[in-house]
Amino acid sequence: MIPLFLIVSLSLAAQTPSVEAYLPMLTPSKRVEAAIPESGLQGRVHLLVTVDYQGQVKDAEVLFSTSISLTPLAISAMRQWQFNPVLRDGKPVLAYTDEMVSFHTPGKKITATSNPAEILAYTRLAELRKKFPRTDQQVLADFEQEENGADAHQRKYFLPKLAKAAWRAGAMDKASKYAQELLETVRQPKLDWNSGNAIHDGNMVLGLVALNAGN
Repeated sequence: MIPLFLIVSLSLAAQTPSVEAYLPMLTPSKRVEAAIPESGLQGRVHLLVTVDYQGQVKDAEVLFSTSISLTPLAISAMRQWQFNPVLRDGKPVLAYTDEMVSFHTPGKKITATSNPAEILAYTRLAELRKKFPRTDQQVLADFEQEENGADAHQRKYFLPKLAKAAWRAGAMDKASKYAQELLETVRQPKLDWNSGNAIHDGNMVLGLVALNAGN
């Protein structure tokens, strides 16, 4: 006879879907700032976040924290974030992403710190990249899904990623379209700190597309 606790455990395991993707630093559609502690303590907490089928935060696990007292504040804020659902073959899946939650009081100097635990955190993320590899076509599809619903200002900062990802994926028509749209953003009257990057990236991708065509 199989023990009852084992039957329950197997049943729960069967009902718990597994994570199917990892997207580093997935762009949130809704961001909630963490509360600054009354002590004024500054620091950062790096979290491994599980995103569910609706793009909501299902779980948040600490990868690294500069102070244990900041951890619950970071997790509390992260549980209120929202993402676009991660799609694979057109269907939403459970996915990992990672986010850095920073605690900084304006005007107060931040003291830089390093810790071996932080190296272990990035080692784990590197292992996740190997476990959930993405083709160039998937990277492009992921960027396009992330950009879905972004306003004009947000799209401006997505365009370099979209243009370069499209070129790597061999989607030359899309690469040219995104690069030209990127260059249009710097023809507007008001430029910003990122205009030089936009000019560089837009022309670079158009040049690569031309080379690909033998021009």
